[in-house]
Amino acid sequence: MVLRAVGWRVVCWAWVASAIIGVPPWWWWTVASLVVLAGTGSRPVVQRAPVFGWVAWGCLVVYLIHARQPHGTAAQWVLHASLLLAASHALAERDGWIGVREAVMWCAWAQLPLMAWQALWGDIWWQPLGGGLTGSVNRRSTLAVLLAVASLFSVGRRATWLGLSSLLTGSLMGAPVALRWVPSRWRLVSALAGGVLLAPWWMERAWLRVSSWGDVPGITRGWLTGWGFLPLPGGFRYDGGPDGIMAQTVLNDYHSAILDWWARTGLVGMAMLIVVLGWAWRRSRTPEARWLFVFAVWVGSLQSVEHAPALVMLLLAWWIKVTQHTGGVRDAVAPV
Repeated sequence: MVLRAVGWRVVCWAWVASAIIGVPPWWWWTVASLVVLAGTGSRPVVQRAPVFGWVAWGCLVVYLIHARQPHGTAAQWVLHASLLLAASHALAERDGWIGVREAVMWCAWAQLPLMAWQALWGDIWWQPLGGGLTGSVNRRSTLAVLLAVASLFSVGRRATWLGLSSLLTGSLMGAPVALRWVPSRWRLVSALAGGVLLAPWWMERAWLRVSSWGDVPGITRGWLTGWGFLPLPGGFRYDGGPDGIMAQTVLNDYHSAILDWWARTGLVGMAMLIVVLGWAWRRSRTPEARWLFVFAVWVGSLQSVEHAPALVMLLLAWWIKVTQHTGGVRDAVAPV
């Protein structure tokens, strides 16, 4: 019995770590999801989470709308999304929030020595891109989000250290977490003052995003059902040189998961998203849970999660937390 419980915990941790470790091959997370599903028969259901079924039905509706698109893009999307949702559902009902949180926390702590290595000696062997402090997730913004989420999953000094580590990445994606350390009556003033002081760091990136949001053909050409799952015809473009070659080879997006979803699924998808977010807000009954909700919306507004397994995993980890009956993180603040 003990060995079975330990084995299931290892499977849970492997599912989380396979999306964060950043080492090729990238299909490790898919294999880990299949292993989770294969092991569900050995674990009893602790708590029902029917909301995953509702989300899966929503994915099926989106698939049916775009099923006729060429190259099977809609089928690929719904199969991958359904697999991840099924694995998340299994973990939520059989292991709950605690195991997923522990795995996220250990993965976040593991980033600190990797950051130290990158600061002192340069890139890790599997990341020869010169991306700076990226840990194992290949991008500074993704690393900042991971450390910020781990900070929100914690309390006390651990939350402070992880929050500071998020800021040390050089990305401002984790900046909202710092507002937790400010008295509530000073948070708005602090946010405005910080925005002014850090303007040189965020103005250029903000302008790139705004310029891509100004023309959203995926929305204007299909306002009801969206563009589907073909490569978006506009959005944020990477210029790889004087000829802009990378603009023709890199899949474009709007650097906003919410705007990507709107462009791909139209009014139908946005209605579903509003219902889901409204339900999640009602479930977030404590200050800690509200912080997690606001941070999830912040990241979804300014980052595209489509090609970042770590961000998708963190989104699913938050969703597993939302499905639990408890409202905050006070039920899971054991030292990690």
